[in-house]
Amino acid sequence: MMHQFGAFDLYPVHDSGYSGSWKGIGVWDIMASGNWNGGGDSPSLPTGPTMAAVGHDATQEVVLAWPENAASPCIGPTISIDSRAQGGDRVRIQISPTENVWIEKRTQSGYDESLPGEGILVLLEDWAAGDSAHNAMNIDQRRPYLQTIEADGNQEQLKGINDGVASDLFQPGDEFGEQGILIRDHDGVLVPWHARIVENQGQWEIEFHSMNCSPTLDIELDNFGYTLLQEEFFEMEVLENRNGDSCWGTLNGTDGRSIAFANNTNAASKQVGAFSSIGMIDSTATFSGHIQCGNDVFDIKTTVTTVGTIPLGE
Repeated sequence: MMHQFGAFDLYPVHDSGYSGSWKGIGVWDIMASGNWNGGGDSPSLPTGPTMAAVGHDATQEVVLAWPENAASPCIGPTISIDSRAQGGDRVRIQISPTENVWIEKRTQSGYDESLPGEGILVLLEDWAAGDSAHNAMNIDQRRPYLQTIEADGNQEQLKGINDGVASDLFQPGDEFGEQGILIRDHDGVLVPWHARIVENQGQWEIEFHSMNCSPTLDIELDNFGYTLLQEEFFEMEVLENRNGDSCWGTLNGTDGRSIAFANNTNAASKQVGAFSSIGMIDSTATFSGHIQCGNDVFDIKTTVTTVGTIPLGE
């Protein structure tokens, strides 16, 4: 029935070659394995992204932006949040043109009575992944359309070890974003804000803060990591770089290599990082570190796969 209204399956479907155990966002949504909560007698509520897919958008949008001259750290809004089972909000924060963080409170009542626990469910949605035209959205856990930001930090649901447990839900005192449980966009850039769950006389609230307020620049890396030939450089782009700001810093790799960005005052929007040595063909390494562009510092964690050939058109 939900399909007829436009909802997507949130587990791997239509892929006869898939042999993994990943169940998408599992018990947290009726469009994943939540359809079978309580032996099928008490399927879970649809999450915010599923409600949006059928035409019922977020009930609260949170925009986390501060004036350019704001002094760090910055204090953002505080919002009250009630259980979805009692009509609570579906909160959405846009973190890139195609990505959203969704926040909602889930409790073991009503349709959700068979959930494994209670607390704040945080989801990361990415429209750059999946194929909505063919209902093939959450078929690859390496590039998920929708994933749970697991409060326990062990990513066992993403790895397919379980399909959702109580410790996935955030509790008062927990944090997520730029600190606590980290959230990165599909470029591997850490979001510039964090949220803290608090309880005030029985009312749950979410406080938003930023350690460095809003960056004045935005950077663009390859989505979901890089695939490069041995002789290629690591490139990223500074968007709307009106002042011609350049970037500098180093990303260190798990393969012992590094990527260095030099402070080139003649740089345009494209910034080029040089590898300390060539990579081994058919190898993948994770590179992480801090890169400063103008006055903004970006925390980056991405992968680089080195290949011998890349087909034309790729």
